[in-house]
This record gives sequence, C-alpha cells and structure tokens, in this order.
Amino acid sequence: MTVHLDHLMVPSQNKVASAKLLAELLGVSWSETGVGPFAPVYVNDGLTHRLR
Repeated sequence: MTVHLDHLMVPSQNKVASAKLLAELLGVSWSETGVGPFAPVYVNDGLTHRLR
C-alpha cells in the first residue's frame, strides 16, 4: 500500500516570514494567503507545505 503525502502543516510564530524563508531555502514559490489561516509553500506538484 502506497501512502501519498499532499500537504504538511507546521505551526510557527510568524507564518509569512516562515513561509518566505522556507521557500527561499528550497527555491520554490509561496503565497502570503491561502485557504484558512495558512501561508502555503508549493514544494512540488503533489506537496504543499502550509505554515500556520
């Protein structure tokens, strides 16, 4: 059985600064706004890392 991870949520003190830093380190895009209280970092087509 294969498990497919499509998102990961990580709590942070400052979601925008954390999302920006993570995106810069990984060389991927991010957004200040997302669904709900999250700042998404788009890691690849199948994985979005959401900071809260």
